[in-house]
Amino acid sequence: MKLSPRTARLGNPSLALIVGVGAAVAVGGAVLGTLFPQIQAVVNDFDLPAISAGWDKVLGTLGEAALMLLGTVGTLVYFQFSARNTPGGPQRGKIVNLLGWVGQVFVAITFGVLFAGALAATMTALIERMNFLLNFVSQFL
Repeated sequence: MKLSPRTARLGNPSLALIVGVGAAVAVGGAVLGTLFPQIQAVVNDFDLPAISAGWDKVLGTLGEAALMLLGTVGTLVYFQFSARNTPGGPQRGKIVNLLGWVGQVFVAITFGVLFAGALAATMTALIERMNFLLNFVSQFL
């Protein structure tokens, strides 16, 4: 129906249904596939009955869980771009700014670790290729 300008209005409801279902599937997949597993992973670290060791192990596990919770919340707040509109421009609260800064630090550390891993992998491949070339040339000498 969208091919002809005279009948284009008849195709609008079906196109709206397709776009709406597609958006719902995308948002539902993002929430169910990304946010809920992340929240579940953070919550599982606070499961005290699962820790069957001494208090030092419990405090260490709770410290790691609290750090992971702080990193998760900080990273989510860092990517939240809503702010109050004030005469001086958009402003976020002090706590939200602090959590956003913590999230920015966690994101920067994560990118640094990913870059170091990629660099180590490429250096390993380079060393292997150089070793192959060295062995290949040494066969003819």
